[in-house]
This record gives sequence, structure tokens and C-alpha cells, in this order.
Amino acid sequence: MAKEAVFVSGPQIPPSSLETFTEQVPPEMTALWRDHGLGDTADGYLRIVDPARWLDVLAEVAPRFTQGVPLFSSALGDLFVWLDGRLHLLEFRKGTSRILTKSMATLKVIAAYESFLNDPDYFDWAPWPEARARLGVPGPEECFGFTPILALGGRPAADSLQLVGMREHLLLISSVAGPLS
Repeated sequence: MAKEAVFVSGPQIPPSSLETFTEQVPPEMTALWRDHGLGDTADGYLRIVDPARWLDVLAEVAPRFTQGVPLFSSALGDLFVWLDGRLHLLEFRKGTSRILTKSMATLKVIAAYESFLNDPDYFDWAPWPEARARLGVPGPEECFGFTPILALGGRPAADSLQLVGMREHLLLISSVAGPLS
């Protein structure tokens, strides 16, 4: 049997969010919210989010995904959005989006293996371990952002990462590079 990612529990998700979004997401996600709240896995790289906190930003930076439900963020400023029975990975730093999986169970398995976390076809966390060692783990509303942003010629290297507010960083990328489509 494949191992699954171990989630560290965080603050509880607000009851209003649980009530609003439970019917829109797979039961496994509701279980994660109930069991781990706004916790994380992969040494703080993958963080469970309160969807209600991200809907306004999502509408501005990725209008194609406004019918989706934000479920996770990454420490590199990615959002994971559940839409049409699939988990989409929105990689704002690269200006790309793609379907990651149709199954929350699959996500819990791939998030447990560093080979998947480092693989560009999955999470592409390459600069994360070095940045984490240098800067620590970003808080729930923070991420590491490339400075300058990649759309302005920044280098995709760990020494180009700085701790930034995630919401502001995504809005900055969108204002420079345009909304993610």
C-alpha cells in the first residue's frame, strides 16, 4: 500500500466555510478540513486554505477558475483549485495552470513522496528546500516569491526568493503578466 502525506493540524476552518463548501468538494477534502483544519504537509510546503479567503483574489488573478474552490496553497505561491471534478494547479510564478489529479486520494499519495514534490510534472518545488533552510517556513498568508518576478526576468533560483504576502504577490504577478488563463 502506498503511503499518504501526513498532515500537521492547524487552526480550525471557520464553520461558515465548512458549511458553504462541503457540498462542492470531494468528501476527502471535507475530512481534511475537519481533521486538520488549516494544516499543512510536506514540511509546510502544501497548506490547506480557507476557500472563502481566496475567492476574491482568484476572481482577479485567474477568472477562468472563479467557479472553483481553492483548497491548498504552496509555499511558492501556487493555488490548488477544485473545479469540474478535478484538482487544478495554478502556478502563477510560471503563468501556467494544469490538471493535477481527479482524486484527492492521489494527491495525498503524491504529496508524500519527495520525488513527486520535486517533479516539474507534479509540484516542481525545486527551490523550496534551499529557501526553507535559508528563510524558514512561510506563514499561512505568506509565500516565497521570486524577486524580481519571473515575468520580469527574475531567475528561478532559491537565492532569488524572498518572503512575501501571498495575496499581494499573486496580484502583482497578475498585474504585470496578466490574469492566468
